[in-house]
Amino acid sequence: MPERLIVKIIPPDGGMDALTVEDAMQQVLDAFKLLRGGETTVVWRLISATTNSPFTVVAEADDTEAAVQQKGVFEKSLRELTSGRFPEAWKRPELQLAAASFLRRSSGEIARTEFTLGDMREPMVISREVAAPFADVQSANLPTMPSPSVSKRQVGSIDGTLVGVTTYWGRPAVRVQERKSGREITCVIPEALAATFSEEASMQDVWLHRRLNVRGVILYQASGAILRVEAASVQAVGPVPKDLRPLRDPTFTGGLTAAEYLERFRAGELG
Repeated sequence: MPERLIVKIIPPDGGMDALTVEDAMQQVLDAFKLLRGGETTVVWRLISATTNSPFTVVAEADDTEAAVQQKGVFEKSLRELTSGRFPEAWKRPELQLAAASFLRRSSGEIARTEFTLGDMREPMVISREVAAPFADVQSANLPTMPSPSVSKRQVGSIDGTLVGVTTYWGRPAVRVQERKSGREITCVIPEALAATFSEEASMQDVWLHRRLNVRGVILYQASGAILRVEAASVQAVGPVPKDLRPLRDPTFTGGLTAAEYLERFRAGELG
């Protein structure tokens, strides 16, 4: 029997009016990043996602020892949090940003995040009251990160996979894992483009890491690494259908079968 996890995101008013698409989707993505604990061996498949109030996501993983262990560690972390302790597992460097982001929303714009693991009768609830005491702990647990300056701006494009929908200083943005470097790049998108993007993008796109091409002004650090992209366009990249009919030449072998042609070619009988 597969391992199952149900996540419900409930806004302060109990409806969806006060909850943005970005906050709901990113809350779920951060929750699953914390669930995975930095491991990629367990694949959590998206079974369903509904934007009806409350925003609900159902995911399943194969009933393996690794999946059971992941779920057990995550449940322990939630119990630590609800008992007033910052989860030990979330102090790992690779999880601190996701933990801080998750707790920031949980203490602000999201009233409750409910987790139902397996056959639980009652969900585990992370409420504002539970998350609020960790407002200071969030920054204390994060490594000091320098604020890099922009050394160069250049018009261009990056290619990568969609890993999140977020905001950048109050502006809509997407996070793209750049194909060449593997780094996550914040791509800020204009309001007009954001409206179109939010209509076309779905939870499934983020979950399946849909491939994107982002074009605009690329901002570089002094080291040459990309700092962020001020996007002018965001386009989904899909497989390009190929029509092979123009490449076919029924007279190419001169009436010989493929086997006969190859045999004579190897013998040097064909020019």
